[in-house]
Amino acid sequence: MLVTALSLSTAHGAIRYHAESVKDRIAEHNKKMWERLAKAAMNYTRPFGRPPKSTAGMRRFMDPRGRLKGVRLQGARVLGLAAGGGWDPVIFAKLGADITVFDISPT
Repeated sequence: MLVTALSLSTAHGAIRYHAESVKDRIAEHNKKMWERLAKAAMNYTRPFGRPPKSTAGMRRFMDPRGRLKGVRLQGARVLGLAAGGGWDPVIFAKLGADITVFDISPT
């Protein structure tokens, strides 16, 4: 598993990060906790319900506050971080976006 944890340093007045300072301990802990929750079938670890079938319904489902109103999703490049357990990546793809999902957990 290749996940980088960051620690900030202000040595010599510049902000730098040391990617290897924490190694993967935090990432491994988070992964174990997520797997534990997924095995316990916690609601937020799996997609809940079924998304609507219409385009308008899918947009409302994933964007209930209308923040993406007027944004064209067809051909948009979308990055889903820690999004493996939800419907958003699926809906973005159905609406025509090119979606990449990054999630530390295999479940």
